[in-house]
Amino acid sequence: LQQNISTRSIISSDLIDIGRRLQEIDSQKPMSEADLKAYMSKFKVDSIAITNASGIVVATTNKNDMGRDLMRVNQVNKDVLSGEKGYSVSVLLRDSATDTYWKYITFKRINTSGLIQ
Repeated sequence: LQQNISTRSIISSDLIDIGRRLQEIDSQKPMSEADLKAYMSKFKVDSIAITNASGIVVATTNKNDMGRDLMRVNQVNKDVLSGEKGYSVSVLLRDSATDTYWKYITFKRINTSGLIQ
């Protein structure tokens, strides 16, 4: 889950709740890109991505993220994928190209190996 902090305010605990809901939904039926777009709108987040077992984004609402290796982006993602951590919440991160701030929440997929971010 990705949230642009500069356009609206959202509490980390709200994003964690959304992540848990998406985890449950994904455990019942893997989500397609169309599903991700619908949930992005429903939950009012800016992006949702799903990775494969290697941490490579295979489905996303943001085409720029397709193929991105989340294991290389943040060491904590490896801890989430391995199950060492239940989820991770990033600090506010600045995108220098757009001068906006983002927060990322990452969860492990339940019935298949991979991540939801």
